[in-house]
Amino acid sequence: ELTSSCSARICSRKRWCRLVDRRSRRVAVHMLPEVNAPTRLPLAPRPLPQELVSSWLLRVAGANFVPLEELLAGLALHHAAVVDDNLDLALSDTTVRALSRFCRISEKAIRRMTIAARVPLQSHRLLLPFPRAIHEMHRLSRMRARYAFCLACLFEQAIIHVRWEWALAFSLRCRVHRTALLDVCPACAQCDPLPFSSDVRQACCRFCN
Repeated sequence: ELTSSCSARICSRKRWCRLVDRRSRRVAVHMLPEVNAPTRLPLAPRPLPQELVSSWLLRVAGANFVPLEELLAGLALHHAAVVDDNLDLALSDTTVRALSRFCRISEKAIRRMTIAARVPLQSHRLLLPFPRAIHEMHRLSRMRARYAFCLACLFEQAIIHVRWEWALAFSLRCRVHRTALLDVCPACAQCDPLPFSSDVRQACCRFCN
């Protein structure tokens, strides 16, 4: 069970609630008897300077041993947040305030992670999309941008994360290493391969390791 201790972790055996209306892609919280979520997360990793919003949220979910779907369900349960259609492009003021309270981080730090805050983008078409055939409910693939990645950058990272520019459809080469970006695992050809787990300290594919 959850306790008030900051070192307590969320028990994934108890489902918080279900999330996301399949038609509107908006949060839909159902009050299940076994709902058990804290008002503030016991573990909330800080965002990294160039990190994509969904990358940070996936790391927060991993640190608390729940999928992203359940993390945002817990957010909506206590803070009445309506998660936007795309987590990475822009976030509503309501969602930013809710995430700030839930994750104990400043609203300014959350806003500056969005792509809209970094470049004048207002269209989902400029983001790298997931193929229509791919829909992982627990990772909310339809509510976030797909990412490409630079293997050299990943091997150099102390904490595995996605840089914000890797989600842009027109970003084809790494601006650090000048090499072509990959959008699938080079071994198994799966997209969205990064695990974002708190116990993974080096780049590896979550499908084929």
